[in-house]
Amino acid sequence: MALMTGEQYLDSIKKMKTKVYIRGEQVKDITSHPEIRPTLNAIALSYDLALDPENESTYTCNSHLTGEKINMFTHVHHSQDDLVRRVQQMKNLTPRHGGCVGARCVGSDAINAIYAISFDMDKKLNTNYHERVKKWLKYIQENDLAVSGMVTDAKGDRRLKPGQQADPDCYVHVVKETKDGIIVRGAKAHQSGALHAHENLILPTEAISPEDKAYAV
Repeated sequence: MALMTGEQYLDSIKKMKTKVYIRGEQVKDITSHPEIRPTLNAIALSYDLALDPENESTYTCNSHLTGEKINMFTHVHHSQDDLVRRVQQMKNLTPRHGGCVGARCVGSDAINAIYAISFDMDKKLNTNYHERVKKWLKYIQENDLAVSGMVTDAKGDRRLKPGQQADPDCYVHVVKETKDGIIVRGAKAHQSGALHAHENLILPTEAISPEDKAYAV
């Protein structure tokens, strides 16, 4: 798949059957719920504008991984021009919907952050995180997926560090490592992008000290 339409995006979200509760009641179809649909419409617009000839240059670019045309929200910025286009993109999009695109703009920032930091980590620690990030990002780009940047933890007692909390699940943390990866527990504070994204990219909410390394995930 190259670039999705807004309708294809909405259909793909519906097929995911995400389990959502609003005021204690489970939502059977989030794409038809009046409190969720406006933000879904805002994200769908970011898909449709990428296919509009008048806005194509603002919303699309070529992937440095595959060379194929992709949505700018899944792009890794490589130049000042990329950053300028990102600002132009948001200036163009925000007045059109007046909403939030947490599953695109925050996700884009998170993609760029993890792409750079994984490269630095591999160089310093002789790990292979960056190659794994590139493999994941290629999958995101090829399928034109919406990515939510999951940053803010529930935090609990904000006077205390993550490892000092009475409830360790106030912050997302590693509870087990396996040959296939890690298993995590914990809570992220709700934000609209979590319901509207195909993938949630989890990032620490604050600087983590060595004694809290389980929370550096």
